[in-house]
Amino acid sequence: MTDALDPITLEILRNSLRSITDESYIALTKAAYSTNIKERRDHSIALTDAQGRLVVQSENSLPIHLASMLGMMEQLMEKYGEADMAEGDIFVANDPYVAGGTHLPDVNLAMPAFVDGKLLGFVCNIAHHADIGGMTPGSMAGGMSEIYQEGLRIPVVRLFDRGELCHDIFDLILLNARVPDERRGDFYAQIAACRLG
Repeated sequence: MTDALDPITLEILRNSLRSITDESYIALTKAAYSTNIKERRDHSIALTDAQGRLVVQSENSLPIHLASMLGMMEQLMEKYGEADMAEGDIFVANDPYVAGGTHLPDVNLAMPAFVDGKLLGFVCNIAHHADIGGMTPGSMAGGMSEIYQEGLRIPVVRLFDRGELCHDIFDLILLNARVPDERRGDFYAQIAACRLG
């Protein structure tokens, strides 16, 4: 028999979790370099449980981003699983075919959160990057006939391994962007928002 939470405790818990996502959302907005994130606010934050199921999203998150974030979580759990994750890991993905994404400019990050060595859940965010490579600046144009024209496809891969940046992965991503300094700034904003959460 499990004890049910009383309504007051449940509401306090719900608001506490929401405040984590809201604070991370604001941090991402303020730290970003590009107008897509800073001014258009084309980004979202969510917390999931250890199985990758949605727990809470920030108040200003875009509902369309949830499908992409949860799609990434499904692929992340299938590819890595809890046994192949550690504190300080951060995973990155954007591909709609192999990483649950919606389109390539929307780049997902997911950071596992551990308590006493046990996976508690994930801090996730997604941000629409102003350019991810491809045939046109901005990575979006009419007349594209295949996904390769849209930009760099990122499967679910580890961007940070136990707190250490995987420089080769990050270098590959930045090499495919027309304005790598702006991309770097936006990625660092996403990373900071994960860590804050």
